[in-house]
Amino acid sequence: MRGKFIEEDGKRTFVTYDGRHVSRIRVLATVVRKFVNEDKSYGFLVLDDGTETIRAKAWREDVTLIEKCNEGDIVDIFGKVREFGEEIYIVPEIIVRIDDPNWEILRELEIMHDKLERLKSKQAEISEVDVLDAVERLDKGEGVHIRELIRELGNPPEENLQKVLRILMNRGEIYENKPNHYRKVGV
Repeated sequence: MRGKFIEEDGKRTFVTYDGRHVSRIRVLATVVRKFVNEDKSYGFLVLDDGTETIRAKAWREDVTLIEKCNEGDIVDIFGKVREFGEEIYIVPEIIVRIDDPNWEILRELEIMHDKLERLKSKQAEISEVDVLDAVERLDKGEGVHIRELIRELGNPPEENLQKVLRILMNRGEIYENKPNHYRKVGV
């Protein structure tokens, strides 16, 4: 699994390769190896999701989750991310055997959708510096209407722009000289 554990506020948190902080994950993968010891107090699955392999480990009563799976099964696993030594692994909470291979396609679409939503949200972020520069550049003495700012800043969601405008007003860097018109202080 690509990522690493970091110490954060006295707790260990897993940070994925794309910067998300997670404690639980969901993996759709093929079981390539299964092991359960004789007294059924420990078991693991080696999972391959097509990018790499990871083990799902279970102890005591949770070993029953492992026992229900066989090598070659496609499984959807929900669990906690853990680390021991140099190994990152999953402690499964739920394991669902997948009989319909269309679920793999659905999961890929879910992952793509999630990535697209995160990308949209990053693009929707507006820098305070950009807003301040736009207000200063566009103001011809009457203030800049919010619609002009939206156009100038590449059509970000209006609620994001409103949030940045409130921050700048609270700091005393801009003011609203008439409804929905903004000016830089000291200009």
